[in-house]
Amino acid sequence: MIYRQDKKLKSKLERFFIPFLTIILVVSLFLIVPSSLDRLAGTASSVFWAISGPESAISKNIEIYRLAFKQKFIITNENQSLKNLLANRDALLREYELIKQENDSLKKIFGRSGNKQLILAQVVARPNRSPYDTLIIDIGENLGIQSGNHVFANGDTLLGTVEKVYANTSIVSLFSTPGREFDARIGESYTSIKLIGRGGGSFEATLSKAIPIKEGDAVIAPTLERSILGYVTKVVEDPRDPFVEILVEAPVSFQSLRFVEIEKIK
Repeated sequence: MIYRQDKKLKSKLERFFIPFLTIILVVSLFLIVPSSLDRLAGTASSVFWAISGPESAISKNIEIYRLAFKQKFIITNENQSLKNLLANRDALLREYELIKQENDSLKKIFGRSGNKQLILAQVVARPNRSPYDTLIIDIGENLGIQSGNHVFANGDTLLGTVEKVYANTSIVSLFSTPGREFDARIGESYTSIKLIGRGGGSFEATLSKAIPIKEGDAVIAPTLERSILGYVTKVVEDPRDPFVEILVEAPVSFQSLRFVEIEKIK
């Protein structure tokens, strides 16, 4: 009788102790070599599924652990990818700052300092409440604003020019006014193009297929300082046509624009 009880107790211990050790082993392997988790846990789950049956609590627990650790591994990889993207962005920003500093130094050497003198203005009427793609701002002759002054958003996005000046207000004509044409530069080669306004911050241009252009390329104004006009959002091609049409969007929303900066003529 005692022998049978001992044998029964030993059987129970083996039944619960072995799965427990297996789980500990799987967790330990994950901490040491995470990429091996999914393969090992899947194998363990299959073994216990075969031994204990699909309804076994052990099989269910093994599967839960496997999925949980697999998800953790995926999240860890995604976090690393995001860190790499941020590092690349920071490197590009540092490179841009170095180029900008070098550019500013060259301008000073040749007596052509490009530092803009900007005056902040509040937008009191936008294109949906003002005609012909215009803005109405709350400063004018009272702060020395003149017709022809360049108008910016965020300091480096060129929106248009001051068209009319009154005592305390001014009207800004946006470059995206339908049909308005002006010169611009595009792509890494700074190729000259003729940009045409389409309204609401949109532009279009036609250029040769020989010019390497892709979505996301910056379109800038041909001014001393690098002023953004917009970014290429679409390249329309026809195999029979030697030219391509590009669509460009300004990087600001005129409908929610609250403030702009006016560049005073020195």
